[in-house]
Amino acid sequence: MSEYSEALRVLGFPKGAQPTEKELKRCMERDALKVLQKPRMSAAYTVLMQYTSSRKSKQAAPPANNWMVPVPLLREQPETPPTKKRRTGSPDPESPEKVQTHPAARIFKCLDEELSRLGQKRWVGDIDWSEGSPQVSANDVIGARYPGSAPLEKLRNVAEAGAGQQLTMELLKQVLAMSSGLLSARWVWIEGVPDLLISQNKEILASASARSARFGEEIALFQTRGNFPSYALPPTPNEELDVVCLDLTALFGAADKFLAECRLLRRPAMPLAEVR
Repeated sequence: MSEYSEALRVLGFPKGAQPTEKELKRCMERDALKVLQKPRMSAAYTVLMQYTSSRKSKQAAPPANNWMVPVPLLREQPETPPTKKRRTGSPDPESPEKVQTHPAARIFKCLDEELSRLGQKRWVGDIDWSEGSPQVSANDVIGARYPGSAPLEKLRNVAEAGAGQQLTMELLKQVLAMSSGLLSARWVWIEGVPDLLISQNKEILASASARSARFGEEIALFQTRGNFPSYALPPTPNEELDVVCLDLTALFGAADKFLAECRLLRRPAMPLAEVR
């Protein structure tokens, strides 16, 4: 049985069916919770979406008229393409396998996956209380563009267990610096003690594979240079007043952005507990 037929069977479509992209998005909105809980359903939707995209790309647009059909010009290619020569004495680039086994790469992957999971939980919550709103589901059918955020101490156990590496402050600063804006951190005050809030930025890149590839490129670049950057993190605050005074602007911006999103989801007001 082909993977396409297996995907149809898992999702309950009749044998030989060819669902459209619109139908798949509607079904994915309906099965949002099941997609997060059952990897087989998520994989089946992925297979059907890929086949749907390939069918759309194969449908060529009709010519403007029956007499003139544009023909692309083909440039002559040399028999042997020129090879790019490296400068004498320059170090060899790191292999992708070696880059992915670097401690910073493993820590980034674990942090990013856990934050994405938290972002998907937030997306499911927004879907629940904004049913029927096209702004939620039109461009994000699986919550992939919803960024996640969490305190460092909440993420530490997951990251260290997944990476098999102790997450020191020095290593964390390297990961944040090489993420090139994909991850950021700031001090917050939680239950009487300071903690770092790690946040995702998915406006730059939303796909997990693309984010991982971008981070791998940064690691390879700094390994070639022989030094690693460090994230400029302010000193640890001594009391809650320090954090409040420094973050009043950030707090206003976060609350204002959240309420603007709620208004797009047809929620003109929100309870204080949810805003907090």
